Amino acid sequence: MSVRAGWRKSLGASLEVELGYRADGTGSATLTGQIDETSDLSPLGDVKGSLVLDLAAVSYVNSTGVRAWVRLLRKLRSNGTAVSIRRCSICMVMQMSFVEDAKARVASFYAPYSCARCGADGEPELVDCTTHRADLAAGRFPTRQCPRCAVVMSPDEDPESYLLFLSE
Repeated sequence: MSVRAGWRKSLGASLEVELGYRADGTGSATLTGQIDETSDLSPLGDVKGSLVLDLAAVSYVNSTGVRAWVRLLRKLRSNGTAVSIRRCSICMVMQMSFVEDAKARVASFYAPYSCARCGADGEPELVDCTTHRADLAAGRFPTRQCPRCAVVMSPDEDPESYLLFLSE
């Protein structure tokens, strides 16, 4: 999928955003860094039609950052822009699970796992919401084998609270 040039800029002291457009006109933005009191996400609110947000590299979000995120989503919704989130980082999942207005359609997200048998902490697993629809609808994390000892790993978070963000 090719993305044509848009812009790349700092939207805060610790946040970089790269916006491009796919051939079909869908906006595609990758956020990197921290969403905090210095973040101004408003330039993303000007995207019309559809916007895919890649949040894999968002490493931190505080309460002021959540407020900026909610403002962005409200502006996009008021513009009629369809928002889809892919590769949602763990810190963003945590915020979206507990702040109702912070939710959007999620295509994929990272889930933390660990192994009770050997103690291995696995790399966060990228979970595709379409592929794992049945597990997620049942309030379960998809199963994952430990790369060290091959037993089924346990999720590091309670599925009931961690997966709340999927209710959008």
